[in-house]
Amino acid sequence: MNGHQDYHIHSYYSDGKLSPEAIVDRWEAEGYTEIAITDHDEYEGSKQAIQYAKGRSIRVIPGIECSTKHVTGDEIHILGYGFRFGEPAMDEALNRMHRLRAARNDRLQKALASMGYPVTTDELFAVNEGRYIGKPTFAEAIVRKGWAEDVNTVFRDIYAAPEIAAVQKEFLPTDEVVRFIHEAGGLVVMAHPMEIRRRGEGEAFQERLKSLLGEMVGLGIDGIECVHPSAKEEEQEWLRHYARGAGLIVTQGSDFHSDRKERCYEN
Repeated sequence: MNGHQDYHIHSYYSDGKLSPEAIVDRWEAEGYTEIAITDHDEYEGSKQAIQYAKGRSIRVIPGIECSTKHVTGDEIHILGYGFRFGEPAMDEALNRMHRLRAARNDRLQKALASMGYPVTTDELFAVNEGRYIGKPTFAEAIVRKGWAEDVNTVFRDIYAAPEIAAVQKEFLPTDEVVRFIHEAGGLVVMAHPMEIRRRGEGEAFQERLKSLLGEMVGLGIDGIECVHPSAKEEEQEWLRHYARGAGLIVTQGSDFHSDRKERCYEN
């Protein structure tokens, strides 16, 4: 990260480890002037951080990260900023996302049990006091039961099984998410474009990404997250060049979840 802004941080209201208040304290102590908490399909952490930061030297803006499915089949994460809280269309869409996640969690729980990793609902709630349940929550519960060394081991080994691969995640369409964030008065930013690279994809990725970015511009996105841990320095510069040429804003984010050197990208 460079500069004194960080527009991509996760709290314990999704798959992060810190409370919104702890994030504000820490980023303020590190000299940041503006941040956004961007939990998955949830803005409660953002609301709390904004309230907590009042009168402080650090500014917190409304933020969220939504997982979407584009017509190309790509999973595209959308960051929303500066939107109004409590907008009916946005809240209804987020509630649908929550229901889709809950249904996926039920299927995941059954699949793990069939593999010999039974995890109870109480054990899942104990991980995060029920604030958020997703794949990382199941992984942490599995670690606590002594069935894996760490969360990344769960993702690498246990989640590689066909029983887990069959538990598909469901998404809202990208265009719908772009629309409801705009209708709530927010800005829409495409998150970490370099993570769209497919396994084994070589030089053709840049051309595919360029085409995909063009489609996103057509949907009306306002910016691109150019500075992110997934993008090398030369890739960041390429993204900046594209964004400026398309009249888009450039954002940066640490995508902080915890102090682990590695993080899990599936939620």
